[in-house]
Amino acid sequence: MDKNTRFQIGPFAPNIWQIAFGLVMVLYSIIILITFQNYGITSDETHHVKYGADIVRWYTSGFQDRALFKTDNTYLYGGFFDTIAYLFSQLVPLDRYDANHLCNAFFGLLGILAAYRIGTHIGGSSFGFFCALSLLFTPRYYGHAFNNPKDIPFAVCYLWSLYGILLTMRAFPKISSGLLIKTGIAIGLTLGIRVGGILLWAYLAACWGWQYLQNRKTGTPVSFQRIALYYMSVIALSYGVMLIFWPWALTHPISAIPEALQIFSSFPEIHYSFFAGQYLGSNEIPWHYALTWLALTLPEFVLIGVPLTLFVCYRQRQQLHPIILLLVAAFFPIGYAIFTHTPLYDELRHMLFAIPPLVIISAFGMYHAIQYLQPKWQKAAYVITGICMSLTVWEMIQLHPYQYLYFNKLMAGGIEQASQKYETDYWESSYKAGVKWIDAHITFPQNERKLYVSSAYDNVAYVLNKNRFEFVKPPQPADIYLGNTRFDRHRLMPGEIIHTIHAKTVPLLYIIRIDPSYQHDPFFSQSAFRHIDLAEQYTQQENREAALQSYQKALQLMPGKNQKTGQIGQLYIKMGNLFFDDKNYREAAIYYQKAIDYDSDNAQNCAIAYNNIGLMYAHQSQLTNAIPYYQKALEKWPNYSKAHENIGDIYVRQQQLDAAISAYLLAIDADRNAGKVYSKLAEMYTRKNDFHKAIAAFKKLIQNYPDEALNHYNLALLYHETQQNDAALESYQQAIRLSPNFFEPHHMMGKLLMQLKKYPEAIESLLKARQINNRDADVCNDLGVSYIHTDQAEKALSAFEQALQLNPAHSDALKNLTVFKEAISP
Repeated sequence: MDKNTRFQIGPFAPNIWQIAFGLVMVLYSIIILITFQNYGITSDETHHVKYGADIVRWYTSGFQDRALFKTDNTYLYGGFFDTIAYLFSQLVPLDRYDANHLCNAFFGLLGILAAYRIGTHIGGSSFGFFCALSLLFTPRYYGHAFNNPKDIPFAVCYLWSLYGILLTMRAFPKISSGLLIKTGIAIGLTLGIRVGGILLWAYLAACWGWQYLQNRKTGTPVSFQRIALYYMSVIALSYGVMLIFWPWALTHPISAIPEALQIFSSFPEIHYSFFAGQYLGSNEIPWHYALTWLALTLPEFVLIGVPLTLFVCYRQRQQLHPIILLLVAAFFPIGYAIFTHTPLYDELRHMLFAIPPLVIISAFGMYHAIQYLQPKWQKAAYVITGICMSLTVWEMIQLHPYQYLYFNKLMAGGIEQASQKYETDYWESSYKAGVKWIDAHITFPQNERKLYVSSAYDNVAYVLNKNRFEFVKPPQPADIYLGNTRFDRHRLMPGEIIHTIHAKTVPLLYIIRIDPSYQHDPFFSQSAFRHIDLAEQYTQQENREAALQSYQKALQLMPGKNQKTGQIGQLYIKMGNLFFDDKNYREAAIYYQKAIDYDSDNAQNCAIAYNNIGLMYAHQSQLTNAIPYYQKALEKWPNYSKAHENIGDIYVRQQQLDAAISAYLLAIDADRNAGKVYSKLAEMYTRKNDFHKAIAAFKKLIQNYPDEALNHYNLALLYHETQQNDAALESYQQAIRLSPNFFEPHHMMGKLLMQLKKYPEAIESLLKARQINNRDADVCNDLGVSYIHTDQAEKALSAFEQALQLNPAHSDALKNLTVFKEAISP
């Protein structure tokens, strides 16, 4: 079909498929420009908006502004897209988030272009057009493209990297330097978004290794050394590009990739999702979780195309190298997640990058299977394919702007049926529509106060009209409450439902006029999550009896309560914690044991329960009884950092310092976020007079918490103790820079300067210390000594006298004053 008549357009002579693709790209661009402002702020987006700005500030401040390292885990991602989006937002006259969405959407468009290029590479421009159209009409990809700043950019760069690898396979073994550079940059940008891009190194090695062996079999001369040099050049270039956009990797060039991989593959933080009618934690999802989401959310024409690809591969058996690479790129990450039990949540967004190659594979099956049909059936097949795509497009139009919530009809029964058992608006993007509605429909008299609006979703504050509304938390004093259906947030605050935001007929967000008289309405009172929320409020108010009753009610109402779910186990643990805080350890133990008995296969919940029982014994100074429970916790969850730390604390109390050190090291190995354990480790080394290791521990602590002045002060004390004077002064000064009114660093730096006989500098530091705390006799005495050495007799006398006024028993001040008076007496 590519041999059809070409059209002369200036110096170009495109065929009809190239023209059609160009028109599609233009039309898609126009749609983006018309609709991008309809999409809401997603739950992760604020972190990435801040991350992009922080990266730019880090560079422009000469690496002094370290705010980007203060996040929980955002720094473990590359910041390529976040940086680009921030710079883009500075150039366009748009709201910060709208600018992000526009940038995000055009990244999605680049993914369509990559699909076209790959398709054209495999089967010509007609197939390229079909691949591009297939990806464009994949609703979950289309919907995420507008406001997913992490998964869509990664998917797009992943696809372009695969295209680069395919081009090198065709050129092998005579690969041009330009192609090597382009492939290296593409892989580097992928790594500059998520560390999972390291898979591309393996794909490249496998493809070139296979090509090398094939060339050897056919007798084609090929130099292993040259190919190895090519490979290492791509790795080196991609690594360098990654470092540019990933500050944490730039500061940890050796350990960044393995540490990030380890953290994300285990990811101790548990997130819950609504799956198959129950709330499951990311640690307890079934093995088929990812496959189920694929089956439910891929459009029918993709589901049909995948098995057809296997049929076509069986028939052709030749020139399938590109398809094999795409099959691996699509299914290996999913298979790896299944076999390693990688924690997943929020449907398949963490595996979104596997969807574009999967769509191309599907398109290959459909496109080529039709070629095997007789001519009279081919037209019918094209018509059926067109109808399937058209139905999907119509569904996308109906869902707008919530295309990311698409469920197919074939396997899921559409969003209307699937929403009863599966997560819908987990990205929480419907809040923007809710805010727009209240701005357009809620009126009140002029000159009256602003209307108070509240929500469990803090990002509502970013889209409110600040002239009319004020965001407040907690929600009790608010006038209007916005809650989406995730975790029953729409049922947390009772009141009159005045409007609902829908995706087709499925409610996503409720706008509620708060009215406590509705609290017994079954719509609100029969929600497990409302009672959990009430229990937490009662706990803060120290009304533990009411909190316990609310937790018990939540247990009765929790979806999937008759099945073993981690959320039920967590409720038992929270109930136990109520009694623990009251020091009613007998009752606490009963609930912890219920959590263990309820689901003995839930490693994290059982570990937490055993750990808390151990804490109960530790609080009662029954140390020998505590350790076995901590060990049980670790049998369930070997990487439970807190249990290792608690064992270390027991050993400290037993004066077993070496055992404590071993336990603290295990706690740190188990969880990088347990960085504060380094302070305990440093204390143990200090008590053992192993100052070298103590200093190393404090340095590690400072790497994790660089902006805590106390850490720099404690490190300075160790330097001071070991007579590393320059390092001590630098650390004292850093502590002071971070906390100018921190008394101790000023005083101790003054003492060190006195030891170094730098008395004028010592006086300056001691005067600052006295300004912060004028009730410290030691500072006054040290000032007196420093004044003597700078021939300031009157000031010395006054300082010693002030020291004795503050502490008449201060022996050093009394001795110094006596000696000084004798020295100056005639």
